[in-house]
Amino acid sequence: MVDLIGVAEAQREELAARSRAIEEARRVPQDVVERLADAGFFRMLVPRAYGGLETDPATFVRALVALSRGDAAVGWCAMVGSASGLLSAYIDPTEARSIWSDPRLVAAGVFAPTATGKRVEGGWEITGRWAFASGSEHAAVRAGGFVGEGPDGKPVMRQALFDASATRIHDTWDVMGLGGTGSHDMSAEAVFVPDARIADLDAPPLEKTPLTVFPVFGLLAIGVAGVALGIAEAAVTDLVALATAKKPVAASRPVSHRETVQLEVGRGRAAIEAALAGLCTAADAIHARTLRGEAVRLEDKLRLRRAATFATHTSAEVVTAMHKAAGGTSVYNKCPLGRHLRNVHVATQHIMVQEQTYVVAGRAALGLDVSEKGL
Repeated sequence: MVDLIGVAEAQREELAARSRAIEEARRVPQDVVERLADAGFFRMLVPRAYGGLETDPATFVRALVALSRGDAAVGWCAMVGSASGLLSAYIDPTEARSIWSDPRLVAAGVFAPTATGKRVEGGWEITGRWAFASGSEHAAVRAGGFVGEGPDGKPVMRQALFDASATRIHDTWDVMGLGGTGSHDMSAEAVFVPDARIADLDAPPLEKTPLTVFPVFGLLAIGVAGVALGIAEAAVTDLVALATAKKPVAASRPVSHRETVQLEVGRGRAAIEAALAGLCTAADAIHARTLRGEAVRLEDKLRLRRAATFATHTSAEVVTAMHKAAGGTSVYNKCPLGRHLRNVHVATQHIMVQEQTYVVAGRAALGLDVSEKGL
């Protein structure tokens, strides 16, 4: 098994040095994409049957934390590529094996069903546009959710896997944070997608393994949280470096001797460790059930989503505290803390970790009805 965490940690300093350039270019450099592909970061959640790593969920999280410590956009694109790889378990096995036969293949896309599909012979004709298509510029396969009419006349939601050439990227990614993810809009105009490339996430996976029966949206949520935690770790590391070197005017000792700074660093590290532990414990609990062949319970799904939301928003609080503790230095673009602040607050806006998740968990705790759809 590839030591993904070790590989990520080995390139942290290089990625951090290139982070500002990645943000300005609004995409992850091709050499970095190829390095990630070769190491298997885009195949973390692809079944072994199709050449994937089938990484356990907690390792998936920790690998993203390590990668995002170097650069948040790189971690984010690895997360999206991995999550898109999950679709391999839901499409025709022969087609999945063919698509992922290329070890450097990168898949990306958007789960949100913002397109429409018309049933035609042998597949679907799909038209629509998707926002937030992270990493799609370097993806050979692009996925997009759509709504169509099922056999009974009722609407159904599906995922389509397009060849990149069948879709169009619109330059829309002018944003405050995670600029390097290249999350432009993507569109398709009356594109035919065969049934073999259509995934139904409401149905059981066609390739059943302990990983593929793990809640799909739960994996996406913990992936977002892993990136946020990596950003928080980077912020603490950068504040420590700044505080050790920075000596205020007329001061005899560096900022690191200030008790307020010591407090924030200590509290920040504790918050990250607690959030990461809670997240991995919740993920391990579900993975243990799937390894035993047991069904995943609603309470397990809710615990996982609470943990992912908590970890993401706790990360934002830590980064905000580090940015504040840095003082006036943090307002300069050469200081990475400003970039960490922007990046982590964009991560909190992802629908999988928005605070509405707490409402769903609260309803369940209060004995009210809760839908498992989307969990």
